Amino acid sequence: MNPTIRNLFDRYLEHTRDPQAAATLVLAHVGSGAKDEVLTTDQAAERLGVTRATVQAMVLRGDLQSMRAGRRIKIRSSWIDDFAQKQARPRSRHFG
Repeated sequence: MNPTIRNLFDRYLEHTRDPQAAATLVLAHVGSGAKDEVLTTDQAAERLGVTRATVQAMVLRGDLQSMRAGRRIKIRSSWIDDFAQKQARPRSRHFG
C-alpha cells in the first residue's frame, strides 16, 4: 500500500475507529483531488461562519451536500464552495 494512503487511512481510522468508514473517507479524499478536503461539521461551520448545529440542520434539510462515514457527517470543501455560491447569487424578486 502506498505510504501516503496508509498514513491517510491511519489518520481517519484514529478519528472514526471504524475501518470501513476510514476506507470510505480515504476513497473520498483521494477521488476528490488535491484541493477538495473532507471536512467535519465543525470545520464546515467554521468556514461558513455558523454553528455546528446550523451545519447539521442544513444537511438534514438537504441545503448542504454531505456524506456519512459511520455515524459522522463529512462534507467536501467543494460542496461548501457550491453552497456559498448559491447563497451569493442575487435572487429575482417578483412583485405582484
